[in-house]
Amino acid sequence: MEQTPPVRRRRRREREWPPIELGFFFLTVLLALVMTVTGVAMLVDALRGDQPAGTVTVGQTDGDTQNQDDEASAQSGQTDGGKTDSESAESADTSDLAQYAGASGYAGQLYALLEDHPEAAYVLRNLSLYPDEILDFVIRYPEAMPFAASYPDYINGNLSLEIDLSEEGASDTVPLLIQWDSRWAYRNYGDGLFGYTGCGPTCLSMVALYLNGWDNNDPYTIAQYADENGYYYNGSGSAWTLMSEASAHFGLTATELTLDENRIIEALESGEPVVCAMGEGDFTDNGHFIVLTGYTEGQGFTVNDPNSPSNSARTWTFDEISDQINNLWSFRSSEG
Repeated sequence: MEQTPPVRRRRRREREWPPIELGFFFLTVLLALVMTVTGVAMLVDALRGDQPAGTVTVGQTDGDTQNQDDEASAQSGQTDGGKTDSESAESADTSDLAQYAGASGYAGQLYALLEDHPEAAYVLRNLSLYPDEILDFVIRYPEAMPFAASYPDYINGNLSLEIDLSEEGASDTVPLLIQWDSRWAYRNYGDGLFGYTGCGPTCLSMVALYLNGWDNNDPYTIAQYADENGYYYNGSGSAWTLMSEASAHFGLTATELTLDENRIIEALESGEPVVCAMGEGDFTDNGHFIVLTGYTEGQGFTVNDPNSPSNSARTWTFDEISDQINNLWSFRSSEG
């Protein structure tokens, strides 16, 4: 009598597990197992010091990384052209390019430059994209290889072409600008791309930035003025009158100098940069403009070469450069 039906039903419920509760139990166990395995893997990675690709280290943001890269590029006078880490890694591994060893034409010449200029790997892998003029230029002047490596980014619309030289315009020294900087390198000037035709406007821009600030004194603005007013000769480049005449449009007074070392030093010590039209030699194989920015007794002249960060990083004696100078002008501001 005491074992009533309700008691028997309660005992049956204790032995049974409803399906919904059973499913929830197994789901909970599965999640706990996944979390445990993930936690163990992360602990092992931490103990080994591994860091997944694409992460940043503690205390450094993505913006910090980009700023550091930009600062390094600015010191060399060029930008990175929007290259990603994967593209840099791709350029570093050149095992797939052995087919070009000893090849004729541009491919073989680019392959020969790989050891000193790893960006050439990216150019080789995209060779069909390039006009001959760019390939010819970077083979003659390998320091400009970043100019070629960034060209696919330009044609795909992945480069910023904004020009802001306010910082350079506030410098107390003549700022170094490079003609194949991606901000203006792929724009047209004269009968080609600014990257290989724009040494004249780049030099005049450096002088104008130093003397008058950056407003309307960037290389491309000067190039547009030169193009529109006949200061570029197709097949020859920027005319000397870009320095002697067109400079007045940018608030500068140009004085043609004789090739006299003391006169050049006097101009530089008076705060007047000197632009030189160079012939064949250390700076060019045809014609080129550079800026003399200063002089140190016993060492020589400091130079801003718009086509060469390495030439710009050393001093040059008068004897080294005098035989290569075809003409030269000192500049002072005519504003204020």
